[in-house]
Amino acid sequence: MGRVLVLYHYFHPDNVVSAIHYSHLAEDLRARGWDVVVLTSNRSRHDRSISYPPREQWNGVDIRRMWRPNFSQESGLWRLITAKWMVLAWSFAALRKRSLPDIDVMIVGTDPVMSIACIPFWKLVRPRTKVVHWCFDLFPDIAIADGMLKESSPVAKIIKKVCAWIYRKCDLIVDTSPCQRDRLKTYIATARHATCTPWAVVEPP
Repeated sequence: MGRVLVLYHYFHPDNVVSAIHYSHLAEDLRARGWDVVVLTSNRSRHDRSISYPPREQWNGVDIRRMWRPNFSQESGLWRLITAKWMVLAWSFAALRKRSLPDIDVMIVGTDPVMSIACIPFWKLVRPRTKVVHWCFDLFPDIAIADGMLKESSPVAKIIKKVCAWIYRKCDLIVDTSPCQRDRLKTYIATARHATCTPWAVVEPP
């Protein structure tokens, strides 16, 4: 089949729901014949005392955990700093062609916020790698809905333009609902689209 790289902040054995979703995804891809490598962090989502080992083989999935500072994820400021740390680490991983050779497909999630910011660098360094974005949280739309940003603010407008540019570099964007699909269409993404609603999500009418 080929080799797929999964980028997500949390992964097995973390019990946060999104980590379980991505763990199931990686496990099922491996069962279907893919060579699966996961780049995640070494931290637990809810228990800061837990630090996972840097390397683990789990049901045929190669888990590689990157060290990151043990910042609280309950603080908005520290979450943003963590996001920058992870995005930079994932971006520089594109240069590791010996330890990460022949990546046919890369799957990028939405934790931490703006994880997709690593995609342009990957496309620059490895243009043949197909990029899939499984979009759980649409940013900055979710920040606007939560009142963290005003839709008319310059910051929100700049982020939307940056996201639209990044989405155009994706080969496939997987949304979680028809409602989210409609939101994504406002970014005029040229990528193929698909809907895959996680089992933990029930979309209201």
